Amino acid sequence: MKPAILFVDDEPNVIEGLKRMFRAYRDEWDMYFASSGEEALEWMEEKKMDVIISDLRMPKMTGSQLLEKVQKRFPHTVRIVLSGESDSDFVLPSARCAHQFFAKPCDPEVLRKALSRSLGLRQILKNSSLLDIINGIPYLPSLPKIYNMLLSELESPNSSAKSIGDIIARDVTMTARVLQLVNSAFFGLPRRVTTTQEAVLLLGINIIKSLVLYVKLFYSAPDEPLPGMSLDDLWTHSSQVGVLAREIVCDQGGDKTMMEEAVIAGMMHDVGKLLLLDAPGYMAKVRMQMREGKCFSESEYEVFSASHAEVGGYLLGIWGLPEEIVETVALHHRPSLLPTDGFSLLTAIHVADEFLIAGKSGKPLYDEEYLKGIGVWNKVKSWEKFASKFE
Repeated sequence: MKPAILFVDDEPNVIEGLKRMFRAYRDEWDMYFASSGEEALEWMEEKKMDVIISDLRMPKMTGSQLLEKVQKRFPHTVRIVLSGESDSDFVLPSARCAHQFFAKPCDPEVLRKALSRSLGLRQILKNSSLLDIINGIPYLPSLPKIYNMLLSELESPNSSAKSIGDIIARDVTMTARVLQLVNSAFFGLPRRVTTTQEAVLLLGINIIKSLVLYVKLFYSAPDEPLPGMSLDDLWTHSSQVGVLAREIVCDQGGDKTMMEEAVIAGMMHDVGKLLLLDAPGYMAKVRMQMREGKCFSESEYEVFSASHAEVGGYLLGIWGLPEEIVETVALHHRPSLLPTDGFSLLTAIHVADEFLIAGKSGKPLYDEEYLKGIGVWNKVKSWEKFASKFE
């Protein structure tokens, strides 16, 4: 069955242009077209859509309002904005419900690649119930102390892009969301942004304020303990993985960009665990398997045929984050699945994560065959010594 894609725009000329633009892909996709939010919802009721691509400024129902309804009623659908709107106050609310953003006029090939990538990502996560959870969530929790620190900094007359970026860099959710937005095609930046400090500088403090105070893109995690998980422990582990991975990349002669990406990939490699907080009974089922001696990720595969790694990679992929980071997050427990013959970002994150999970008394569950295959197995012991700074 071909994937189904729904295009929504109130301008007849735009609809005709989209039909012409994608006529060559009729053998790949089933395409549908709607001229209003109301008509789009009627299509959604009638046909299971894999992707919806909507304009923002439309009469009666805006694109943001439409995508919010789709998010709640059809959570399996990937939601994309394609708009010529430049008013940030009008655009930013869609950040709560859109996975990706593109500005008109958009190169057909750029949009085609984004659609193909979003549809292809489903191959790494075939559990439909998990897909509904991932695509349906409007927010991910942030550490309360970091969230409150960000609020204070935004209200300070002495705040700067660097100080705000430094705070955002300390939280998994904030880091992922800000990099998602700044790297979207909507802003049209000529290069990839890999640090939160640069992201805040490019977006501007006012946009960050709008996202936090008006759009409320972030929220503070509840005071009560999350089932089976400590956000403090998750953040500590994620940040340490990023630091250790950066040292490994540096040791291998990686450039500045690769070292920055190692920090970002480390921060986000377990973002899938945040998504799974809303999966009914997920943690309980995994813990049942862990009682039989299996590790966390092995238990996930046993029960769901997927783990937090694939879940996180899928989310970052439909958010449009760089492919290498998506692959690294999705495969950090199973690096052998990525065809490669040399050291990569994935290598650094895999080694750093497994070593830090094991701790002082445990034995890291390295993919020895993978590490030997790319010729770095003899370096692992020396890389482990970089973690002494965490003791």
